[in-house]
Amino acid sequence: MGDFTCDLYFNPEQYELITGNQNIMSYEFNIKEGTDKEAETFVKGMVDADNALNYQSKYSLAENFASMQKIVRLISILLCAVLTFIALMNLINVFVSSIMVREKEIATLKSIGMTRGQLRKMLMWEIFYYNGSAFAAASVLSLILSGTVLKHVFNEFDFFTFRIGWASYPVIMIVIMLVGALTVLCVENSISDRNITEELKTA
Repeated sequence: MGDFTCDLYFNPEQYELITGNQNIMSYEFNIKEGTDKEAETFVKGMVDADNALNYQSKYSLAENFASMQKIVRLISILLCAVLTFIALMNLINVFVSSIMVREKEIATLKSIGMTRGQLRKMLMWEIFYYNGSAFAAASVLSLILSGTVLKHVFNEFDFFTFRIGWASYPVIMIVIMLVGALTVLCVENSISDRNITEELKTA
């Protein structure tokens, strides 16, 4: 069974009779429509004058809620930044490794007449094909998980509204394509500095 709680409301006479305490523990009251700002200022002044007092209003609750939203947003941004950095480093490592392990193959192609421009074009198309395939598979998987698991998780919180960020997909695609192209250019420049004989010997 879950926890059971209840609130009891007394008038001042009943409260003093039962508890023997003349100090008010909590007091709830409504205000006239349109006077909420004045009431907020008045109560806040009382609390500022006496540290033993505390109060809650729709404005204080809204401030606490906004503060919690900022914390959640900050944590989410930091988490996304860390995961993005890890993903980019892994992506670069895959690209570099896939080229370096084929150094002998590349040297052989160059020895039979493949130009530097043709080599660069070949590597670019390979990276674009790899990125496109990985992006398509990841997009399908993310849409499936978003519509099932993540949607139910986020709907458990009243201050979360689940929606799919469609605008992020083309941005991600552009970023990984740029990272792949820059990586190919850097690695290709490093292996092209050596002559074909050195590449065939060391590969």
